[in-house]
Amino acid sequence: MRGWTLAWMVGPLVLASGCRGSGTPPRSLGPAPRFAVGFCSRLAFDASRSYRTAFDDGATYGAAGAPRPIVVNLWYPAQPGGASMARAGYLPTGDDPATAPLLEALVRYERDVIGEELFDAPEAKLSAEQRAQFDAYLAAPTGCVRDAVPASGRFPLLLYHSGAGSSCEDDAERCEEFASRGYVVASSLFLDGDGESFGIDGGVDSVRDLGFLVAAARAHPFVARGRVGAWGHSAGAQALLRFAATPPAAHAASESAAADLDALALLDTTQDYQSLADPRWSFVAPVLAAVDEVDETLLFAANPHAFFAVGDALPRAERRYLTLPDVDHNEFIAQGVTRARLAAQRDPGSEEGQRAAHAAAMERALTDALLAFFAEQLQGDAAAGTALVALEENALAGPAPRLERMERGATAPPPWSPASGRAPSPRQLRPALDALDALGAPALIAALEERRAGEPENPVFATPWFAYALLFELVVRDRVDDARALLAWYRGLHGERPVDFLASQLALSEQLGWASYVPLARKVGRALAPERPEWGAADEATGDGG
Repeated sequence: MRGWTLAWMVGPLVLASGCRGSGTPPRSLGPAPRFAVGFCSRLAFDASRSYRTAFDDGATYGAAGAPRPIVVNLWYPAQPGGASMARAGYLPTGDDPATAPLLEALVRYERDVIGEELFDAPEAKLSAEQRAQFDAYLAAPTGCVRDAVPASGRFPLLLYHSGAGSSCEDDAERCEEFASRGYVVASSLFLDGDGESFGIDGGVDSVRDLGFLVAAARAHPFVARGRVGAWGHSAGAQALLRFAATPPAAHAASESAAADLDALALLDTTQDYQSLADPRWSFVAPVLAAVDEVDETLLFAANPHAFFAVGDALPRAERRYLTLPDVDHNEFIAQGVTRARLAAQRDPGSEEGQRAAHAAAMERALTDALLAFFAEQLQGDAAAGTALVALEENALAGPAPRLERMERGATAPPPWSPASGRAPSPRQLRPALDALDALGAPALIAALEERRAGEPENPVFATPWFAYALLFELVVRDRVDDARALLAWYRGLHGERPVDFLASQLALSEQLGWASYVPLARKVGRALAPERPEWGAADEATGDGG
């Protein structure tokens, strides 16, 4: 997702040197690899929807009423034998002349996205050194065999949805590993429904594509009809929440193809770090409007300064909040780890190059946690569930992943008290702000300051991007005096970085035309730093007087 990344919404990461190279959890968190892995891919069509490449007026695909094309990729447990497929085999292929222009255009698009994700440049603009790495990357053997004979038996189904601007193989290593543990993994390209680009849709068409994938996968005799899991990254995680909030019968063209999910893993949705007062995430409204539909078990994975406001608003779901220290947005998937490794090969002394060991350790830790989560939820593996519970003992923002559990019916974490002797977590501080009328901002700040020396890595103190989100929410809720008091304290910790981040979000939102955020950002800016020119003149006609 680096070419169209939402990582700027998360905030730049402040690297903690003590976390680099940290150990991974024991490999007992999920079932051991048992199977060889097969891969198959085909271009299918959903006749209930039409599709047209609007970016070239239908020249690539889209005669009147042309059905929506859906690439169906499957990783599955297979019988041993056969030559490993090269990574280029993940790019779309087909032998129908009628769809050849579409597939050729998709391959060009995918190759450019891979270039952007790994090297910040499309294929044609790679340097000679980058080009050599690019070619080696696509020629390298994968962990699977194309069209291998399936293993005997029927296996639970997992769906994977990639993030905005991603390539189709961005988490292929994880897909391969899950298949080796006894799952069938189904994924697709999730093309933008309006045909303006080949980027993912992330909305209604993604929801219907996911339902189509379930039906397509279940047509194979090796796919079990039982419980279904899914994981997604960034905008793909957002799409999965929309899928969960959609009545099962609406997932596909026919009710017989309908499927409900049982377990969802949501990797760095990017909204995890923001208040519900921030309007930039379009998936939030439809999900919160259908909270009764979301009754799955959800695992959110993010950095420790996340406060998971959407998760807390879904009381019918059982929720697990997994936090991993200092993980870049794309390092929640395999492609981000590959990027760091390739950067280290080109320039071992670079900041990005130095991330490679830590990125690999955290990706391993996340994969192990996901294996345990799905083993517990889909296969009834009690030992895997016990291993997950052990992660609840780890410290917030410590070197190892930490898990926090929210039972069904709960809408807030256990309350924090200044008398507890501990600092609040990001999730606890926000509800504590509601008690400011009784406690008072000076008393709250004094209690926080008293605990800062003992917990300096706690995101409440250490992360300016959390400070930004907290201050934004307070001002939008018209608690300006409280926000100003907290800003004065945060300036002692972070200088102007929370306000600078607000200014960067405003500038980007103006560039992208996100009209709902702009007046709110100006209101917050004028309340917190009225001397700065970025906020412009107050506009009483739009209620933007702050």
